[in-house]
Amino acid sequence: MFYFIFDNDLYFPGVSGEPCCQAARSISKRSEDPARSAAVKRESKGKLAVIHKNDIIYIKNMMDQLIKHRSRLLCIGFGIMYFWFGALKFFPGLSPAEALAKATLDKLTLGLIPSNITYTMLAIWEVTIGIFMLLNMPKRWIIYVTILHLLFTFTPLFLLPEATFSDPMYSLTLVGQYIIKNLALIFALLFIMPKEQ
Repeated sequence: MFYFIFDNDLYFPGVSGEPCCQAARSISKRSEDPARSAAVKRESKGKLAVIHKNDIIYIKNMMDQLIKHRSRLLCIGFGIMYFWFGALKFFPGLSPAEALAKATLDKLTLGLIPSNITYTMLAIWEVTIGIFMLLNMPKRWIIYVTILHLLFTFTPLFLLPEATFSDPMYSLTLVGQYIIKNLALIFALLFIMPKEQ
């Protein structure tokens, strides 16, 4: 990416379609003359996007802080997701995954345990994970429990293929896509798993 500097402002090629080299003909690398600098800024308005150097520094510092605390931020994200999704399951009809979850649990238990009981147990499982994550307690065992939960979310692909695949079979439904994205969550959990002492 080419850019040009004028009085601590960075000029990036805009969306006007004008080639960078053509826009460059009207400006120089740096101007010591304030009047010319202002004139060039006015001339280049609409052709180049302007970002102040202080903004670049601020964005970089912010990104550095996010990267520094990325493990904690991942825990917070998992905590919010699990606590929210689990809490909805305590109220019949609120969770959009209720029908799918109950149908899957019926298949897994062979119908021997009432779905209301297994569904409540699932809600407790998810809320517990969420609380531990929000409290920044990602011990190895809670990571294992969370990965186990995510592995169970793949069972509808085999037990309820009509709900997860469309025609042709390799084409996923919205439910199928919702399940497959859990692969990324599993890999994220491996990233925040504490090392063995």
